[in-house]
Amino acid sequence: MRPPFSQVIYTIILCLCMHFLGHAQYSDYNRFSIDLQYGASIPFSPDPGPGNYMQFKHVKTGVRYAFNPDVGARFFYSYNYFQDSGDEFSSIAHNQIGVDIVVNLSKAFVPKTAYDLSRNFRMMGHAGIGVSTARSQILLVTEYIGNLNVGLGPQFRINDNLSFFADGNFTFNFRQHLNYNSEKVRADGEFASGLVANLSFGLIFYLGQEDHHADWH
Repeated sequence: MRPPFSQVIYTIILCLCMHFLGHAQYSDYNRFSIDLQYGASIPFSPDPGPGNYMQFKHVKTGVRYAFNPDVGARFFYSYNYFQDSGDEFSSIAHNQIGVDIVVNLSKAFVPKTAYDLSRNFRMMGHAGIGVSTARSQILLVTEYIGNLNVGLGPQFRINDNLSFFADGNFTFNFRQHLNYNSEKVRADGEFASGLVANLSFGLIFYLGQEDHHADWH
């Protein structure tokens, strides 16, 4: 049976999709984009013990809809693989889906004159919720983890159909029973909160028939 938290995520995604379809309207800029990014996974807590668990095995992709040039919603899938560099069996993978609100911070905090001059640069912030699955190859159990995501990064326009971006993201795990070494977080089976950082870079592909995307309007 699917856990309640994941049902909340699916319900939010379904409602937003219905909103997009039911309230589509003409505008002189494109609203949809697809992004793909790659980078590093850095676990901070809970402490997995001796070993180096930072890996360049983070992949994330998302579909974003811009409500306007200032704010949008992004549905995403994220993959993080944690492994002790000295022990191939001390490893675990986190598969996450979620939804973020994305905000154009440049337009919100930069004076209009400077904003108009920075035609090829944006600073984007995002925050949202998600749910992850993690399966221990040692204990042969799977758990579902609710999480909160917060991130920030620069975005550079290559052309009207493509942008390059970097992103620093923190994922806060609410209840985590399995550690990054695939063992229990605590011997008594109790949970702990978790924190993972991701540093990544990627490309944004803009979709639509207009000349430019809302990011650059």
